Amino acid sequence: MPVCAATGEKEYGRTHTDIRNALLRFEPRIIPSSLVVSPKRQSAPGTTLWFEIAALLYWQPEPVGFAVSGSYDTETEKTTLTAL
Repeated sequence: MPVCAATGEKEYGRTHTDIRNALLRFEPRIIPSSLVVSPKRQSAPGTTLWFEIAALLYWQPEPVGFAVSGSYDTETEKTTLTAL
């Protein structure tokens, strides 16, 4: 994922698109039409992006739901994920 100082809406949206594309590229069990990466608004401006990821994973006998909340710090490039 490209590093960006996502300070504006355009960069913020691009980062979420980058996250979505990376997930689809490297996790073949995700059902593409079910994948949603949505921004979470933070209370104070800063270098950390907050987001939620939800998707269905191919599984037998039926798909399984997957949901996490996460953050990405553009200065340290650290990502944190928490199951929802």
